[in-house]
Amino acid sequence: ELLRIARELDILSYAGGRLHFPVVTTAAGLEAILAAKQKGLQVTCGTTVHHLCWTDEDLNGFNSAMKLSPPLRSKDDRFALREAVLNGVVDLVVSDHRPRTPEEHDVDFIVVKPGVAGIHAVGPALLGALTDHGATIDEALTALHGVLVTGPRKVYAASEAEMGLVEGQPAEFTVFSTNETRIPKSASRAPNTLCTPDTAHMLGQVVGVVTTRGSHWN
Repeated sequence: ELLRIARELDILSYAGGRLHFPVVTTAAGLEAILAAKQKGLQVTCGTTVHHLCWTDEDLNGFNSAMKLSPPLRSKDDRFALREAVLNGVVDLVVSDHRPRTPEEHDVDFIVVKPGVAGIHAVGPALLGALTDHGATIDEALTALHGVLVTGPRKVYAASEAEMGLVEGQPAEFTVFSTNETRIPKSASRAPNTLCTPDTAHMLGQVVGVVTTRGSHWN
């Protein structure tokens, strides 16, 4: 990962422009990107909610639900990723939603296709990961808003009307509770999203209302 990041940063330094790394998973990669930002290069980066929650130790026993690409990293890497989310080095967090069926996972670990469901719990899992790291609920919520709302919009150059609540424009917002918990049950999900890492210990919020593009869900 570091070799590829360093190569692309060298090209950016020479040619100029903007560069975004969709998924960074190592402390060394983050250090290289932070150094580039401090030099004034227009570089941004993201990571996945999975890499903020789990480590390579969760692969003990060859748990196929934890086989990802890029693979899970060390505790030190996860620590660095969480710090980078809280201090703004990481610009956005993605769900890396690549669901697999139980049948796809019921084979030898070495031939299992990497990928698990993620979009159903990205908010709660991210909040849980940051508070587990020691962040206060306010610090975690501020970071969550940055990497799930404003960060992606800035990285992908959203228009001013898409950057927040604007009078006369369709509203997009989510209402949730930090005082309730909900453990997702596999039976409530579509068959192709049954295989997912255990997020029960990370979930710390319940989404109550979602409004986007004029549509409303409870």
